[in-house]
Amino acid sequence: MRDEDRLELRISDNAELLSLQRTLSLAQDVQLERVPGTPAPDSLGVADYLTAAGGGAGLLTVIKMLPDFLREAKEAGSDRAAEALERYRRRDCDRR
Repeated sequence: MRDEDRLELRISDNAELLSLQRTLSLAQDVQLERVPGTPAPDSLGVADYLTAAGGGAGLLTVIKMLPDFLREAKEAGSDRAAEALERYRRRDCDRR
């Protein structure tokens, strides 16, 4: 996966990560990978997260799917929140 084509998706309830992965697997032209979190010093636990890689249209589809995922959870009585961070790395920025 190239960094400029990647989204990191973190969810507050790590037990819901598999559900998020299943939902996002419906997006075409996107590769999903579950990444183990790295614990900070003196931390008791760490949450895994998903990365989604693909072209712009595929990643846009993933972003558009997040509100539906959260809405369905809210309707089911779950209080979960997801955060998507898109990391852009351009060669020009890396040279600075």
